[in-house]
Amino acid sequence: MVGAGLAIMLYLLRTMKPRVAILGRHPDGTLRDASVHNLPASEIVTAVRFDGRLYFANVSFFEDAILEAVARNPKAKYLLVVGDGINELDASGEEVMHHLVERLRSSGVNMVFAGFKKQVVDVMRATGLLTVIGETNFYINADRALEAISATVTAEGIEGAFCLLPQK
Repeated sequence: MVGAGLAIMLYLLRTMKPRVAILGRHPDGTLRDASVHNLPASEIVTAVRFDGRLYFANVSFFEDAILEAVARNPKAKYLLVVGDGINELDASGEEVMHHLVERLRSSGVNMVFAGFKKQVVDVMRATGLLTVIGETNFYINADRALEAISATVTAEGIEGAFCLLPQK
């Protein structure tokens, strides 16, 4: 019993603070951790990758990481959540994501999502979160999301801002 209890506690401790990376465009064209590779930030979009399940044990960590990323880049009107590493979403994760979308929208920041797995999108669809977020804010991968953001920004007449697009 003690061994099982310790195993559960160790699992929760390991998954409470998954890796969160603010992304930047690397010279090779890929999106990478901006702090590790000393990459410049965009004035238009903050791209964040969360590498772990989004469940009751780490939702507060996820919320804090998102809000900190937004606070560090106050000019950015878009927050891109790259969800390639999110394998599971429980009710707590859904609730926090719902709260974040509404909170950031009210402050003028549009949350955009990319790379989410089918099982995560299925939970969002079943709970109605997908409707709240809007299916037009979901993209197959981060590059497609950034292209759409760039097209929107260009249509709005904003020029000269680095937008994480690959250099051609």
